[in-house]
Amino acid sequence: MYQNLSSREKKMLLVLAVVIILSGFYVFLLRPQIGNCTENMDKLKQKREQLQKAEATLHSRKEEEKKYAEFQIKWKDYTVKLDTEYRRGSSLVLIGLKAADLGVTINKLVPGGIIDKKDYLELPLVLEVEGEYENVRQLLNEIETLSNTTEIRALKASVNKEELKLKIPGWEKPVTVAAYPVNVQCDITVYSATTPGGKLYLEEEKGSAWQIGRENPFSQPDPVSPYPEVPVPVIHYEDEAGNSIQSDIYGEIPPT
Repeated sequence: MYQNLSSREKKMLLVLAVVIILSGFYVFLLRPQIGNCTENMDKLKQKREQLQKAEATLHSRKEEEKKYAEFQIKWKDYTVKLDTEYRRGSSLVLIGLKAADLGVTINKLVPGGIIDKKDYLELPLVLEVEGEYENVRQLLNEIETLSNTTEIRALKASVNKEELKLKIPGWEKPVTVAAYPVNVQCDITVYSATTPGGKLYLEEEKGSAWQIGRENPFSQPDPVSPYPEVPVPVIHYEDEAGNSIQSDIYGEIPPT
């Protein structure tokens, strides 16, 4: 049949066959590949965007790790001022000793309740002292450099004019400020960590241990504790006649 076709018909048939082959190639091979290629290009674009985000996150993480390392170093310096070993003694003792050394009188030291700030603890104190200006100033400087971080939040100072008249004749005239007798009242806050040790440290600072024997730890102690829960010691002795007598600090106890 093909041999019966004319030369022109053979050429037309050949062209038709080529068109059919190319059409099939495009429909069944090329077009799906183009679709897959476009889809893969979109996926590649998404992956590149994800890669860029990941690189940015990695860079940010490295920066955060660097900042975290720097923070850890600083935090160690701060925790030293918050995590004082409470068993070494109360800072109240240090305040009292320093005040005595400087000749400053502590009239009042009243601790408030411990305030939990979630990340740290606060213990407010009300302190009233009197003495020469320079000595009081040194004492306040010592208080601000206690082992635990301490802050003087409010301060009110006044000159004791009556004492100044006795101490410095002609005090109305300019005199050395360092020698002025002053009375200072201040609100102090002691900071500590939220650890059990830090809380116990503030409990000791609060003065619970000082409440046995006297209200003011810096005042002259009474013979016995004013608190009823503290038993008064009983003394047993014999008089000249050989009678057994019981007595406490308040006097003889009648026999029961």
